[in-house]
Amino acid sequence: YTEAIGLLSDVAAKEKDPNTIGNCYYWMGESYYGLGKYDDAVKSFEKVLQVKSSAKSDDALAMIGETYSRQGNTAEAKKAYQKLIAQFPQSDNIPKAKKRLQQL
Repeated sequence: YTEAIGLLSDVAAKEKDPNTIGNCYYWMGESYYGLGKYDDAVKSFEKVLQVKSSAKSDDALAMIGETYSRQGNTAEAKKAYQKLIAQFPQSDNIPKAKKRLQQL
């Protein structure tokens, strides 16, 4: 994960295509999540949301919810899942987000 974070960071810094940049930040977030560095994961996922029209925005919101849930921050997890449902009603992540909301 650590090596991937470094490589993805390098690509994101040099890349011009917004979709590629969003993908880099998303996978950096997944890598931080895998390392248990949840604060860094959330920061990376939030960077995805700052990239205009990133194809990974709905996935990033789902992972923000998952990360906050893992940290025991149910209020922020709920916000992330609710935002996902409101902004991306056609996302493949909706069924899981609704299920997680019921569990929180």
